[in-house]
Amino acid sequence: MNNRYKQHAKAKAITIQKQQNWMVKLSLGFLLVISLIATAALQAQATVRGAPDSFADLVEKLQPAVVNISTVIKRKQTRNPRMPKGNDWLDNEMLERFKDRYFDSEPRESRSLGSGFIISADGYVVTNNHVVKDASEITIRMVDGKEYKAVIRGRAEEVDLALLKIESDEKFPFVKWGDSDSVRVGDWALAIGNPYGFGGTVTAGIISGKARRLSNTRESTYDNYLQTDAPINRGNSGGPLFNMNGDVVGVNTVIISTTGGNIGIGFSIPASDAQRVIGQLKEYGKTRRGWLGVSIRALDKDLAEAMGLDTVNGAVVSEVVKDAPSDKAGVKVEDIIVSWDGRKVTEKDNLPRLVAATPVGKTVKMEILRREGEEFKKMTLDVNTGELKSEEAVDIVGQRDSEEDEETPTSVEGMQLAKLNGELKRRFRLGEGAEGVLILRVDPRSAARKAGLSAGMTILKVQFRDVELPSEVESRIEELREDDKKSIVLYVQTREGSKVMVPLKLQ
Repeated sequence: MNNRYKQHAKAKAITIQKQQNWMVKLSLGFLLVISLIATAALQAQATVRGAPDSFADLVEKLQPAVVNISTVIKRKQTRNPRMPKGNDWLDNEMLERFKDRYFDSEPRESRSLGSGFIISADGYVVTNNHVVKDASEITIRMVDGKEYKAVIRGRAEEVDLALLKIESDEKFPFVKWGDSDSVRVGDWALAIGNPYGFGGTVTAGIISGKARRLSNTRESTYDNYLQTDAPINRGNSGGPLFNMNGDVVGVNTVIISTTGGNIGIGFSIPASDAQRVIGQLKEYGKTRRGWLGVSIRALDKDLAEAMGLDTVNGAVVSEVVKDAPSDKAGVKVEDIIVSWDGRKVTEKDNLPRLVAATPVGKTVKMEILRREGEEFKKMTLDVNTGELKSEEAVDIVGQRDSEEDEETPTSVEGMQLAKLNGELKRRFRLGEGAEGVLILRVDPRSAARKAGLSAGMTILKVQFRDVELPSEVESRIEELREDDKKSIVLYVQTREGSKVMVPLKLQ
């Protein structure tokens, strides 16, 4: 009995010990979890705050590489309108007395002030093109007041960038390019400038937006700006925008303002774009932009519905330039470009930027959707990227010599249509290369007017089928209506000669 009692007591003690060990382990685990949660919270809090106690150390490191740029722009002498005409006055002994009255005695000068930053020890300087445009003299002033002469090594007006070279064998402080693609909205940004030779200005803020277009302020196919609320005042143009690692993530370029002063809306050229352009200016003295050779329009909701697609991502090809890289790769009108070199085409506007940023001569994979019957098939084409040149911006509308007898005008979907002939071409001031079925008039209350169709345009295709006569347009639309189509695609040529796809809702 005694032994049984002892065994029972021993077993009970072991059980209690196990329970105590389990409780200790549970408590330690609980404390560990609490500790991890607290650490994560502190880290998250630190991430959210993200602001340093001071920017002073960063500024001290970076500011010596930020320079003031002053230029002299000499205007040519111009003849005073009061100057007597003819050559007899040249022998007049009174010429010396009156020359100051009739001529500017010295060339007129205007001065431009801006900022820039040094990107190499041998003195290459990045700034905005508008800071040095038309300059006959360029002076670089360092933050310590030292001055140097500089020359232009290359300018890119389309992206407002310029590369200068300081004329000196000295070694200069410089800053490095950063990765602007990894910048996030909400990240801290530091703008440093050197306006008016004051010795430098520093402002701080955050990244307010990415891939901004400035269509209301300056027209460019390649608009792709970082937006920041770090104040960018006059004279700061061409200065750098830094991240908290001290890397250049943007070139400060323009502000939106009703007063001329800062209101917290400034824009910078992303380093990813600027570095590529500056590299080309250094190597070639000019930019070399990639070229595909197509006219495109965005694949919006209405057009996608009319084409029977369930996506709005991509660019629809309206025209293919003969012998261009697109033509050689096999691109066709109505193809939908959905990716370029592994990057998605999310809208019409980002395709030109992707192509322009591609090295000339590089062969890339381009994914397209191509209609086969009523379905779209994904295909991959190899495109050898060409070089965009000014002479390639030419009229690419094909010629059509023959004229046929006029057909009776027809009214379809709020449009009065007529067969195109020489008289109508002259009446609407269309080129000899104009083709298709002419839109004579559009009812202002019709869906056609809402779709953007107007008199003088010509219809080339109705839902991907060629048309040459008003009756063909009418019969094709009736055929589609019988198939319960609510929206269709018209392929039209504008009065200016460009070809576009227009979605039209059937009434």
